[in-house]
Amino acid sequence: MRNFIKFTVLLLVICTHVNLWADGYKVLARGSNWEPYIYKQDGQIKGYAYDIAKNVLETAKVPHEFAIQPWARVYREGQNIENFMVIGVGRTPKREKLFQWIGPIAKGSDIHFFKLRKKSIAVKNLEDIKSFKVGVERDSYYEDFVRINGFEDKNISLTSDTLKIMKMLLHGRIDFVLVQQERIDIAAKEIGIASDTFEKALFGFNVTDYIAFSKQTSPTVVNQVKDAYEKLNKAGKINLH
Repeated sequence: MRNFIKFTVLLLVICTHVNLWADGYKVLARGSNWEPYIYKQDGQIKGYAYDIAKNVLETAKVPHEFAIQPWARVYREGQNIENFMVIGVGRTPKREKLFQWIGPIAKGSDIHFFKLRKKSIAVKNLEDIKSFKVGVERDSYYEDFVRINGFEDKNISLTSDTLKIMKMLLHGRIDFVLVQQERIDIAAKEIGIASDTFEKALFGFNVTDYIAFSKQTSPTVVNQVKDAYEKLNKAGKINLH
């Protein structure tokens, strides 16, 4: 009798998968431009995080479609759309219950407040910085951090991407930008200036980015993908940078 029950449960799971695929089920795997983790070059999506997500979905045998979109859209749809995977969402206490988490796609990142090196501003703690204008990416964990720590709206400048924030800093429209060193380096290269034009003023926090599903996604599929991630990780095929 016990073996019959196990067989019935297994058959139900298999039928559920078949029905999903037959109905044109497809995971929408989305990330924002985040070089070198996920970005588009010559019409092709590339990057460390993209490779991990692609490998995991293929191992799980889940039909999928990748695309790069603005972060605010990815973050919003990742909380509201069924069968939606976010590639590169920082796992923070505020977001813990917003997603179904799969696994890390990057090593933990130290986030700092940066300023122009030539600008003589001395700060020792968050309270010092609160009196200045800080630029952060909209709907990001950078924005979460400044709001949770009591920064006033008048001292927060929101933009859609890091490059815009860096240009604002260069033109003196803001005093600090909250971001990691890697994004500073990439933005400086795109602008055509040396990355040491900017310098760290104060440590903010550390965060690890994950791949995660929307809460509306079927637990069956989430577990299938999570098992694939763990399988690849145990085999040493998840390489975090």
